Amino acid sequence: AQAARHLFAAGESGAAFPHALEAAYRAGQQLDYASARRWMAQISEVADHHLDAVSEEAVHRYQMLSFRLAFMDGELDRARNAIQLAGRAAPDPRSRLETGVALARFHTRTGNYVGAVQVSRRGLREARQAELQDLAVLYATQGARAARRSGDIESALAWLAEADLLLRKHTDLEPLAVRVAWTRSAVLLELHRGGEAEPEILRAIELAKATHQERAEAGLRTNLSVLHWRRGELSAAVEQVQQARRIFGDLGAVDQVALTDTNLAELFVKQGQLSKAREHARDAWDAHRRLRDRQGTLVAAATALMVARSIGDSVLSDEVVRTVGDGPEGKTVETEWAEYWLERARHHRLAVDRASAHAALRKADEALGESPPAYRKREVNLERAELLLEEGRVSDAHTLLLGVVKGADDEQHLPVAWYARSVLTAARARLGERPELLAPPKALLADNLHLALATLSWHAEASAAMGALDAAKTMRERGAALARSRGFADWLQRLAD
Repeated sequence: AQAARHLFAAGESGAAFPHALEAAYRAGQQLDYASARRWMAQISEVADHHLDAVSEEAVHRYQMLSFRLAFMDGELDRARNAIQLAGRAAPDPRSRLETGVALARFHTRTGNYVGAVQVSRRGLREARQAELQDLAVLYATQGARAARRSGDIESALAWLAEADLLLRKHTDLEPLAVRVAWTRSAVLLELHRGGEAEPEILRAIELAKATHQERAEAGLRTNLSVLHWRRGELSAAVEQVQQARRIFGDLGAVDQVALTDTNLAELFVKQGQLSKAREHARDAWDAHRRLRDRQGTLVAAATALMVARSIGDSVLSDEVVRTVGDGPEGKTVETEWAEYWLERARHHRLAVDRASAHAALRKADEALGESPPAYRKREVNLERAELLLEEGRVSDAHTLLLGVVKGADDEQHLPVAWYARSVLTAARARLGERPELLAPPKALLADNLHLALATLSWHAEASAAMGALDAAKTMRERGAALARSRGFADWLQRLAD
């Protein structure tokens, strides 16, 4: 690096180029993307004149680092071009297979999951034949990521089993277990197998810290936050996501920062910190569109709609719907469309456009497919039950709610279980029963203002149905005052009705 600086200062760009390229490559390997960007900005100005004078290996390194930086910044056309050039320059099987891993990542980002799986399957086979076992693990992990993103959880588990087999056979590859654990924990969380996910996440975080794999550590902390959220430990969840965001930010991992912004926006809505929620939702929405991350944009769109509904920001919600639209026609869509349509349904229900709300929920069902993860189906059924109850279809709502409460209780998804229980209380009262108004544990309510407002709202409905009109009025007034003090436009409207 020092030699490169001196030579550049002396005007010897040709002599400086290989030294600067080596410095950029080393910075990238150490995840020091700030330094890598500085070096690449300098050598890119003269690359056309000097790349022919360096080895194929050096050219390959230059193009692979160009890909990584462009991919992180969402400049996908430049990233695609860099992959193609890296493939042409690859001097040996390792370099060629490393390029294939990058191509699989590119396909996954752009929603070409079939392409990503095909590249991963071929790469896994060729890496084994070449006895490049570390790359075989990376291909298996990337195949699992592509399968998970496409909603094929069974295939994702099969890919992870391949990675496990390689790691058990080649113990020197233990540091790669961190990447496998990052992906496996995401799959287990999708299946709501938190009991298996948590110890794996905690072990992998310690290994990531010991082996200086900061990016993987941050990803694992994001997954750990999901477990905290499902247990109702919102402050702990926020702490983990903020740690992850700081790490990703320090690494210059713009795509992952955007992902953590969506998580923080949702958590801050639950806590009633709406100004923070809007800031993170807007940042995520803008970043994912700039990154052209298909799945990330859908997740950010759903989050932005949730925040917009909460604060009454019609400008933001209209912008999101206008940009995302109604999805592709006549083809299978990713499961992330379900969350988007669920938020569209909530918007329509708040506007008392029940026909559109039902239509949106049907779209969510279609996106989830025939065998969706149970927790995703519960979210849709809970919204459908609330809609049915408001329409007076109490028996249908009651049946759905029994299933939601039981499933959420069984999987210890406490915020959802208690939310659904409050709606079920109102349904039972509307059916002529006299249910007890059970409040969630104080620890849950203290950290989850959204749950507190839901409980007051639906307990007011139950009290009114049982003839306790004064109690119902008091609950609505308390809820409206709380919603007004925190800026919840949606709950204020519901509690005032």
